[in-house]
Amino acid sequence: MNVHWLISAPGGHIHPGAEILERPYRISLSEHHPSLTLGDYFEAAEKFVSEDHLDTLVGLFEGRSGSPVTPRDITDILIRSEKHGALYHIAGVEVLARSGALKFALSSAISEEGKQWLSRESDTLAYLDKDFDLPYLPKPFFRGEATVPGREAFSMLAAQWFEGFSEWHLSIDKRSGEFGLVVWDGNAGNRWADRSEVFEIYRKSSGILTLYYDARTTRQIHPWRHAAGDFVVRSGTEGVEVRLTTARNYVSIMDRISGDAVHPMIALVYFFLDLVTRMRVDRLDGTGAAAWAAVPSLEAAVAGFFGALLTRESRDVYLPGRTADLMALLKSFDREELEKLFEPLLDLYVPEDREALKVIRRNLTAHAAELHRIIQGLRLSSLEKAP
Repeated sequence: MNVHWLISAPGGHIHPGAEILERPYRISLSEHHPSLTLGDYFEAAEKFVSEDHLDTLVGLFEGRSGSPVTPRDITDILIRSEKHGALYHIAGVEVLARSGALKFALSSAISEEGKQWLSRESDTLAYLDKDFDLPYLPKPFFRGEATVPGREAFSMLAAQWFEGFSEWHLSIDKRSGEFGLVVWDGNAGNRWADRSEVFEIYRKSSGILTLYYDARTTRQIHPWRHAAGDFVVRSGTEGVEVRLTTARNYVSIMDRISGDAVHPMIALVYFFLDLVTRMRVDRLDGTGAAAWAAVPSLEAAVAGFFGALLTRESRDVYLPGRTADLMALLKSFDREELEKLFEPLLDLYVPEDREALKVIRRNLTAHAAELHRIIQGLRLSSLEKAP
């Protein structure tokens, strides 16, 4: 079995030399570990995959092929460092065997905060996979710790890799000075999404989160962020497909909005308002200044939310009332009343992203007016089930 260490680069990957492997390992986007190196990380990842969980890999291959597989059938393992986020290091792992190939995402955490979040994420993914049985989140495969002799232990989680899907972010077109959406296609290179693709990305992202909303308990996938690359897209002969790469937690936000018990329909209203607001927030090119998406993203998010409710109704999934009832309730608010409903939600952004909060506050009045106009013009008969 051959194990290859790689680093993702524009248009492909590189084989890191000794100089790169001796660089300090990143704890976060801005902080380096005082002693661990990138080489230590690769060594731990190799041990985790090729030794500690080799039998699990064999089982995954057997499950896919339906034929007996042994460790000797695995010929190569490619560990490709993809990116480092605020809490995790993300790698793509490809395992090659005589019966085919298996690719999965490997998330690694070294800080105590990162380890706690990774454990919570693993439990959340497992719960949602079992309870909802929807195809929009990665299936968790295995998790554990990987220790390099004499070094700290990494927490690691192996989960499904969405093949052919790409991260995307708001960007500024230098020629026109206007905002657009750039898809980070690792094979074809970065490209601008056209208007119809942009609409579908936001519509389906909104619809996915709505399908995973629990109207009985008011729990939802939270937090999620476009800036973290949580949603990915693949466009081709099957149309525009969207997936959510993670679910860090599954909680209700209502206890942070009201100390009293809230009617499920009111909780659904707040889920909707929070959803269509967060949909518009990103960071330029993923890591730049906080950015606010244009009105079509809001129109798409509203369509995705209501389309997903219609899907839930058709599948007899619990809602606190008919979709038409919720639409009538939202139509009953005037613009000023709608804007006031956003106020309790703003406190949610204080510990999460103060820069995003500033962008939301700056755009809130116009956002409420735009949302009011869109809601008044909505007709259930014109909505497509989502996602």
